Amino acid sequence: MASYLERVNAVILRELSECLRSRYGTASVRITLTGVQTESNLQQAKVFYAVIGDKADKALAKKNLKSWSGSLRKALADSNLLKMLPRLQFIFDDSMERGSRIVTLLENLDQDTEPRL
Repeated sequence: MASYLERVNAVILRELSECLRSRYGTASVRITLTGVQTESNLQQAKVFYAVIGDKADKALAKKNLKSWSGSLRKALADSNLLKMLPRLQFIFDDSMERGSRIVTLLENLDQDTEPRL
């Protein structure tokens, strides 16, 4: 069943990404969908997203995704790719920010150390 859920997650991610790009254009340009986790009973799917920008951009993205969730779910239904259509729950994914902070810390650490003889 795991491979089936992986395929379902991939279909949802692909279709939602395409729908965001085609329907919402510039309003969704800062939003990147990073992953999907669908429950095994297909009742709910957690859609993880990242936002390029500051706190105001993140708040706007959260508000937009919440208001768009109905039409995004309808677009999934219209695609006829899934028999069961899960409820969509959008969750902010800060892994890209954490990764960027770690890289910055490592670069700063590398600059602070001097070669020892």
